Amino acid sequence: MNQTNGFESKLREMIEKALKERAEGERKRAEGEAQIKAAETKLVAYQTTLRDYKSARGETLEPEMSLDYARFNGKTVRQCCRMVLTDLGGKGKVSQIAKTLQTARKLTANYKTAYAQVCAALARKPEFRKTGPGEYELVKQE
Repeated sequence: MNQTNGFESKLREMIEKALKERAEGERKRAEGEAQIKAAETKLVAYQTTLRDYKSARGETLEPEMSLDYARFNGKTVRQCCRMVLTDLGGKGKVSQIAKTLQTARKLTANYKTAYAQVCAALARKPEFRKTGPGEYELVKQE
């Protein structure tokens, strides 16, 4: 009986320790997410300021996607590609789409893999039409 109580006591200690470790991990994750959000807020502010500065100097601005990367959360790669192409005026390069989705952490950090994922998503659906090497456009929905 004494062995059973000792074993049970040890298991309870291990459970308590695991619960504390999990709570600590969740706390660190929340801190990390808060740091990422703060960095993204700064990034958007800096990008907007740079865009305004270029515009004030009369520089030609290339089409740019919305800087709110949170809008890609919970979306498929195909849906994200459609959103990026819409931001680009309906036509864009695979490389630009892949880089945008990588920056938004929607795709893997490996560029070749991200490029391949975007190519596959665009090639499989009739809502996208290939217009040239590495270029696609949105097909008008009727």
